[in-house]
Amino acid sequence: MPRPSHAAAAAATALGLLVVAPAAGAAPGTAPGGVTATAAKGPVPVLAKPGGKRIARLAKGARAPIVCQTSGPLVAGPYGRSKIWDKVRVRGRVGFVSDSRVYTGSDSLVTGACGTRPAAGATKPGRIGTERLPLIVRSGPTTTAREVTRLPRGTRVRISCQAIGPAVQGTYGTSKLWNRITQPAVGFVPDSYTYTGSDGRVAPDCKPTGADPGGGDQSPNPGGGPRPGQAEEGRCTSDVPFALERAPGSRAEFVARFGPGASTSDRRTGVPAAVTLGQGLLESGDGQHTAGANNYFGIKAAHKGGDRYRWGDEAVGCVFRKTKEQRSDGSEYTVLAAFRLYRSATDSFVDHSEFLSESSRYRPAFAVKDDSRAFVRAIWKAGYATDTQYPQKVISLMDANDLYRFDVR
Repeated sequence: MPRPSHAAAAAATALGLLVVAPAAGAAPGTAPGGVTATAAKGPVPVLAKPGGKRIARLAKGARAPIVCQTSGPLVAGPYGRSKIWDKVRVRGRVGFVSDSRVYTGSDSLVTGACGTRPAAGATKPGRIGTERLPLIVRSGPTTTAREVTRLPRGTRVRISCQAIGPAVQGTYGTSKLWNRITQPAVGFVPDSYTYTGSDGRVAPDCKPTGADPGGGDQSPNPGGGPRPGQAEEGRCTSDVPFALERAPGSRAEFVARFGPGASTSDRRTGVPAAVTLGQGLLESGDGQHTAGANNYFGIKAAHKGGDRYRWGDEAVGCVFRKTKEQRSDGSEYTVLAAFRLYRSATDSFVDHSEFLSESSRYRPAFAVKDDSRAFVRAIWKAGYATDTQYPQKVISLMDANDLYRFDVR
């Protein structure tokens, strides 16, 4: 790779900038002494702080060791969009480069968070900073640990120590830091959803505690239903502050996992289990597409005017997602829809059955509940879906997978 021209170097020097040229034989991620940032796709500005004044420039092909990583302004670069900034050393000087503009060999964090490591002592203050939904407090620094409680936005907490866990993208960027809080509850929350007044560490390292690795929200069918005081309407968001459930590995696993629950729901609500399973398979693509919301049936929140939506008592909120709708002539168009957000697949299945059984719109379908095929046609006629082929698609899935064996008749 060519070095910067003498003219370019002279111009940069006149501006007080340090130009770092590529070393001979440089290759991304191969420098000795730790992880490096490589300007593999063109010159990269080095700033005094994230989003600050430029103090140097990495020429195309040049690399610099990464000291630590922090969050800052969102930047779009050759490697995507990111709020991560890499603190780098450039010939004795220290500055920051946007992670979206350099090659590090990873799409996630590659070093520890920037900041000093405070000595053990008094707890540090923090505040929960989700966009709207409550934040899950877990028994360990991981998204699969047991849920302890939930704290609403704005809750003030006390942080006793910090641990490294899975990276979480949140309100304040992306971070592997997890904060152990002691007030008003004891447990761990992602640092990326906690306002601490610092992009780095604010408390000492946590000692290993043998944290509970329980399944949490990723365990199959944890269920739980609505919680006391849970809101049933409000503003939709793109913020999902808990881990989504693991998707079924196959159609057979989908049927085996959710079949018994569909039968139980059939006894309780009268919605044929075969219809529940057939719709779930179709709407979610065998469980692979749940609107990023554990929503297996594509159920939307009801618009109440302005920015208010109602999602009911089984969901915990709603999220905006693009989806395709169909006109009466069969042509498709894309809309931004508000989908209900669920803690678990079980809550989604429960809500689906209650959505049908408690709505006057679908009441005529229950006159033919002993005939699953007729039931599908009836709810489609009542306006459940816009796809003109919807009834036949669901019926084909019921037939092909013998879903009628789960019906309670």
